[in-house]
Amino acid sequence: MLAGAALWMVARPQVRVVRRIEPARVVEDGDARGVLSVTNLGRRRCPPFVAVESVGGERVAVTLPSLAAGAARDVDYPLPTHRRGVHPVGPLTVGHSDPLGLFRAGRSYPSHARLWVYPRLHPLVPLPTRAVPRGRRPHVGAGAQRRGGLPQPARV
Repeated sequence: MLAGAALWMVARPQVRVVRRIEPARVVEDGDARGVLSVTNLGRRRCPPFVAVESVGGERVAVTLPSLAAGAARDVDYPLPTHRRGVHPVGPLTVGHSDPLGLFRAGRSYPSHARLWVYPRLHPLVPLPTRAVPRGRRPHVGAGAQRRGGLPQPARV
């Protein structure tokens, strides 16, 4: 059984993985997605494997499907946006394990990006003000108003 699991691990997936973030700037609890463009560079079908992304100290696991030789596919996954700030995204680690979970192998892709999470904006309603009767101006300064609607100059 161990020999079979070890043989399974010899067939490492030969893939190229490119990650992008859409959009790179969101509001808190907004929708941000990572998109992995995966291409099988091998001559055989690659088995399903797992990519693990680090986003601001949190780990996000993405299951990638089996791909035929030369095939390419985009896989998207949600990114955590519940904390405000500038969060580093990466490195991306792609790996696989044997069907029994006895062995695990991985390769790290040193691509790094940033996810900007801004505070949520809340619209403010202006406070009601006291209405000024038509034809009268509100009190301006300490002096009384004179004809013409201009305030009187201050006298020393």
